[in-house]
This record gives sequence, C-alpha cells and structure tokens, in this order.
Amino acid sequence: MALADQQMATSTGTANFRQGNPNYVLYKSAAATPTAFHDTPSGSTIAMPCSTGSFNCTTTVTGHTYGVLSGYATGTGYDLATGLGSVDANALVTNWSTVTFKASATTMIAPTPTSITHGQQVSTTITVAAVAPATGTPTGDVSLLTSSGQSIGRFTLAGGSATAATSAIPGGTQTLIAHYEGDANFGGSDSAASPSVTVTSEGSKTSVALQTFSFAGNQLSGNATTAVYGSPYLLRVNVTNAAGTICAPIPVGQSGCPTGAVSLSDNSNPLDGGNFVLNTLGYTEDQLIELTGGTHNLQAQYAGDVSFNASASSDSVTITPAAVTFGAFQSEPTSATVGELTTLTATVQAISFGAEPSGTITFLSDGTPLTPEGTGFSGMSGSSNGTALLNATTSVRFPTSGTHVITTSYSGDSNYSSATSTSSFTVVVTGTGSDFVLSAPTTVSTTRGTQTSLVLNIFGDANYTGSVTFSPTSCSGLPAEMTCSFNPATITGTGPTTIFLTSTAPHVRKILQAKASHSSVGGF
Repeated sequence: MALADQQMATSTGTANFRQGNPNYVLYKSAAATPTAFHDTPSGSTIAMPCSTGSFNCTTTVTGHTYGVLSGYATGTGYDLATGLGSVDANALVTNWSTVTFKASATTMIAPTPTSITHGQQVSTTITVAAVAPATGTPTGDVSLLTSSGQSIGRFTLAGGSATAATSAIPGGTQTLIAHYEGDANFGGSDSAASPSVTVTSEGSKTSVALQTFSFAGNQLSGNATTAVYGSPYLLRVNVTNAAGTICAPIPVGQSGCPTGAVSLSDNSNPLDGGNFVLNTLGYTEDQLIELTGGTHNLQAQYAGDVSFNASASSDSVTITPAAVTFGAFQSEPTSATVGELTTLTATVQAISFGAEPSGTITFLSDGTPLTPEGTGFSGMSGSSNGTALLNATTSVRFPTSGTHVITTSYSGDSNYSSATSTSSFTVVVTGTGSDFVLSAPTTVSTTRGTQTSLVLNIFGDANYTGSVTFSPTSCSGLPAEMTCSFNPATITGTGPTTIFLTSTAPHVRKILQAKASHSSVGGF
C-alpha cells in the first residue's frame, strides 16, 4: 500500500492522497489486471511438518522421520487471507488508477459547539451522495479527521448520511474534515474543512499503583501497599481525565488519551532514570523497579499536553525483608581435631530477584562464639535466576573434644530477615594416651633488645581437668641471649597462657648507651 500511495501521489500531484479501503481496488484489479496476481500452484502444500506415525501425518518417503499434515494441499483459488495469491507489485501500482468507481461527494455541516473544553462533545452531520451522472446511494463508513490528519471518530452511513459526535478533538484550534473511504461501487471523497473549533485543555488525574505478582507470574494485587523484597512487582502509572475514565486508543464518543511523559521519584529522588513516556492507552510502567527494604513514598508527576493539564500523585508502600534459609553446614575436615585449625562454611539463600544479602554469618559452639582466625564472605544477587546467596567461610579451633552443637547465625539486613540453623559436630583428640594438646604459632619474629609475646592454648577432651606448669626451662632451642617466661605459669584444665620472649640488645648498643650515661653524669 505504501507503493500505491506513492504512485497515486505522483500521478495526481497530491501529497497526502487517501486511498480509503483498498480492498475494493484490489478485487477489481484482479479482474482488470490479472497479471498482477499469481495464484498458488495446485498440488503444493503449506502444511505444518509432523512426526511420522502421528495422526493425519503423511510421509511420502519410507524411513523419513517427518512428514506433513494431510488435507492441506492447494488448489485453484486456494490463497491465504485475500484469495488473490502473490502480487506483482509493479503491475499492481502501475495499473492502480485504471480501476474506476462512481464519483462521490462528501459534505459536512458546521460542527457545534465551536469552543469547548477538551472532553466535551462536538456534533455534526455528514452526507455522502453520488455525483451525476452516477446514481445510487453510497454505503460504508466515514471518518472525522482533524486538520493534522488525526482520526477522531468513525461512523457508518445510513441512507447516505451519518450523525457524528465526538469528544476526541485534541486541544488547540482545529478544523475538521469528513473522509468517505468508498465502497464496491463508489470511490472515496473528502469534505471541505469545517470552521475552526477551539479546544482548551481539561484537568487530568494521575494515579500510582504497585502491582505485585507471584513467582509463577500470577497477579496478587493491582494496588499493593506492601511487598516482599526481591519479589516480582512493577509500578504502573495511569493518567486519565479528571473523572478517572480510562481512555481508548481510537475513541468514539469519549476523550482522547493523555500523551507525553511522567516523572517518577522515590522519597524525592529520581526513580530508575526519572522519565517514562505514556503509551497510546495513557499509562506507563516501571517494570525494572527494585525497591530496598523500608517505607517508600513513590511520586508521579505528569507534565500535561495540549489536551490535559498537569497532575501529580503519590503512593506509600512498604518493602518487607525477604525470608532466608540456610544451606547445609560444611566443615573441612568433616570431623575436627582439638586445637587444630578447622574450616567451617555456611550459606544463606533467599528466593529473590534482588541484591545479594549483606550482614554477617557467625558460628557458635554449644552457645559460645567461636573465635575466627580468618573469615571470608562471598555473595550472588538473584537478578539472573531468582535466588540470592551469601556464603561465609571461617577458620576456628575447637578447645574441647566431644559432640558439639554448632549454631550458625545470620544477622540479616534491611532487605533480608535474620535466621539461625543448628547442626552436630564431632571433635576428637589425637594421639595415644593424650588428654590435652598444645596449640601455638609455628614461627615468631622478634627484634634483639625487645620483648615479644604470643599466646599458647591448651585444648583437652571434655573430661580433662589436669594442670600444666611452665617454667623458663620449658623453652628450648631459643637463640642465644634470649629467655622466656609464662603468665600464668600454671593452667588447670584448658585455656591460654602468654609466652614472653626477651632478648638482650647487641653489645655495641650497650657500649653506646653506657657512654651516653657516663657523659651525662660527668657534665652534671
């Protein structure tokens, strides 16, 4: 049709040549210019493929996996939609003007009233008649168009005339044209432009609604005041007339749809870029919205257009924390040895499209916090698969043997709830006949002339109550001129003691210190 429009605009010198309903021309062209259409060859098929052996499946070659559904072979006149077959576009548009119809004339009385507020109704009468020497009464539809070419109503002729009433004239000053699209006998025609109609803008109403859905995609609420963090929801903004009437894209008897853009904000901050363009139904959606936990004041500001005044609205919604669950508790090795370093790992997860959980994961043994000697956290948002994760890995030492209850605790954050999980864990003592073990750093760095301390831990089994006494001779293999001491010197049961390592300063330093002291005394 674009090619036909171009051809007729060129041949008639009319920049905006209206074709009306092209079906009448197409079917007459099939008779007047048969070379413009090519019928689908008889015996071909447009059938869907099917698996061999399935119902109505015809397979012409033995052994083939697929065939075609039977009963859809083509014949003469078998063409989709129009029944005209494929089109030779050049032949069609070149001969488009050879199809002739009886001439018609369209007239329209002056519409009333000529000064209105947008949304008010304007009425007129449209008449279509045969132009002599043609006879008969035109049938079909007529349209009301603005001077800018916008359709504001479609009406069916009865006895060659139609009463047209519309409230869809856009704001500003407009003239109207009645356009007859033609029928099988009469060609289309346009009326003269009407006197000007002045339309002032009307009030508008903006409404904001948070629409929530299940993870299966079913709507839970069309205007929710609360939602769970990371759950599926979108923000919809409707702009209507002041009465709240939802518009139609091609209105008949009601006002047109608001156009333009809406700016969105969350607690006075721009939301997701801020500006959203209204669609042809007068609404817009923020489908990527992801609100953090807490209360949000969502605000929408409509800027207005030539037909509707500006308006604004707000909606308060609360986002509650998403529930989390713990994955399996893990350790390396699977059962620990008293005093030796053991790695514990835990994972919290939530059904959420939101960010990864923050906060902390801690480990307790029989209700007592374990002292970490290195902790790492890693996480993953739920944006890709709907599951958000937080992993924690920590290294600890168990002071006593036996079966311990490990409590894993997640602190939660503004988006995710707190949670705890418990599991049993076995700690053993290594060696034959041993009921306690010592744990201390394997290497220590110190500077000559200084004192360095380090902690030595005594770990025992659950029933160990013995005492361990330390003395300076408990240290062996120390560098020259280094001594050690312990505080406390005796440990009963399990617990720590601090080792103090003291070394003498280099002799050159002692000499210099002595000289400095002597010089100071002599000067006095």
